[in-house]
Amino acid sequence: MLCLTGESSETSGCNEEACIKDKEWTEWEEWSSCSKSCGGGSTQRSRVCQVPERSGDDEDKPCPGPSTVMLFCNLQDCPVSQEWTPWNSWSECSRKCGGGTRSRNRICEKRNLIRDDEELQQSTCPGNKLQI
Repeated sequence: MLCLTGESSETSGCNEEACIKDKEWTEWEEWSSCSKSCGGGSTQRSRVCQVPERSGDDEDKPCPGPSTVMLFCNLQDCPVSQEWTPWNSWSECSRKCGGGTRSRNRICEKRNLIRDDEELQQSTCPGNKLQI
């Protein structure tokens, strides 16, 4: 039998409620200042996972990817200074009379000019460490 009038299909609107937006990251914050000016420090930046008001069943599901990124920075060595310590006290004279000798010492120290937390190290300074 042949149908002469009418359509073979029909459409109707449904599920008109707005779709739930997925969680998403905010833009990255600016990089932080490097934690050290020399000798190797770190810098980082962060972002926040935003959860929509109506998040549905996946509320505990995190945003994909990291929330914080860290990089190493200012890896160059810190500048150093080499300085003599003050002279130690004079030793006893080698002779009681007739002309003897005595001596005193000092140490050449290498000091980090930026970070005071580094221990002093012995180094080579111009001049003599022994005085006679």
